[in-house]
Amino acid sequence: MSWILVLLTALAATLARSAGVDFEAAARQEGEVRAGAIARSGADRMIAFLATAGPAPTGQPAWRDAADEFESVEFGAGSYTLYYVDPADGARRYGAREESSKLNLNVASQGMIEAVVDAVLSRARTSYYYDAVEYAAAIVDYRDSDSTPLEDGAEIEYYATLMPPYEPKNAAYESLAELLLVRGIDERLLWGEDTNRNGRLDASEDDGGARFPEDDADGELDPGLADFFTVYSYDVNESAAGATRIDLNQTSREALQEALGAYLSSDKIDAIDRQRRRGGFQTIGQLVDVQGLGMEDVQAVIDLVTTSSEEYLYGLVNVSAAPREVLDALPGFGEGTVDRLLEDRAARTEGLDTIGWTLEILNKDEFRSLAAFFTARSYQFEIAAVGELAHGATYRRVRAVVDLARLDSEGPRFLHLADETYLGPVFSSAEREARE
Repeated sequence: MSWILVLLTALAATLARSAGVDFEAAARQEGEVRAGAIARSGADRMIAFLATAGPAPTGQPAWRDAADEFESVEFGAGSYTLYYVDPADGARRYGAREESSKLNLNVASQGMIEAVVDAVLSRARTSYYYDAVEYAAAIVDYRDSDSTPLEDGAEIEYYATLMPPYEPKNAAYESLAELLLVRGIDERLLWGEDTNRNGRLDASEDDGGARFPEDDADGELDPGLADFFTVYSYDVNESAAGATRIDLNQTSREALQEALGAYLSSDKIDAIDRQRRRGGFQTIGQLVDVQGLGMEDVQAVIDLVTTSSEEYLYGLVNVSAAPREVLDALPGFGEGTVDRLLEDRAARTEGLDTIGWTLEILNKDEFRSLAAFFTARSYQFEIAAVGELAHGATYRRVRAVVDLARLDSEGPRFLHLADETYLGPVFSSAEREARE
């Protein structure tokens, strides 16, 4: 009988261990679900904030960097943090980032794309097989509708040689990850040194390439293409006050008077109407050429007018938020103008809600060339959220791009939503200890 007792004891111990393992697995899974719900709640809170927020006392948008509002916010049994990485210095900021601060891959010219790629390659200080010209040509070839390669580009003749072979899309990009299918673009070039996208310089990102990713061991996080490109940005063709803009080419003298009379004299409105009847306006930047109109006059009405009948304007760059690399890619800036623009923007406490403020820095030639690329707002935002339970041992990460352009009719729309937990924790052990 003793051997039966031994067997029963062993069986009981095995079942107990199995039950314990099952319990631990269930508890871990429950914790992950709760952490995921906290992360999503943080993202939802940011969406609600974006839908109603005005500028902060500094004049800068309140969502752009507010640790008190968005870092380690207690929620239920845990906390959430909303963050992004500022490409200007590689630092983690707490808030959301405007998609319009980036260059739209589906709208930008080959030259603009080349300028951004060149800036990224210059900062990376690591070697790549292709140069900026070749990367830009391949990026455009992948999105254009034909099968004829651009000079230095790549079409089916190249992609058919790969294992496995595949065809270039020859249509608009739907996500930045599609760039990984473009000739020569790898994760290091796309995401930069911060391949786990946690906004901090990890040891593996500063060891000279001893471990993935390839890096230059300079103590700084070098950005990637994803920091400067988007596929989501578009603007609503209305003023900052939400009013329908008046089309300078499809209007009448009476309509101009009604729309602009509070800002311009009758003589100046007559001058705009004469320009309209003589040949019209190719872009709103040509307002600077209207005889009798001063730069102050243009500044007063620039947000009220348009030369497009389209409801939505795709790929405009937010001049009130874009980093240097994106601004440098736009054609028309004179030498040193981007420096002055960035300095003035950083010092401003008001007036950044329209492009009119740029008229205090740009000359007529610059504004005429650049106004067609500018906006001063964003309706699409990138939100990275991490939800943690106590002590950060259990966490979930999500990244979303939300569209608020059709808020009144459709509510907020998710253009992108992905679980990024597989990339690892956002906060290091030292950061977690400092927060406790």
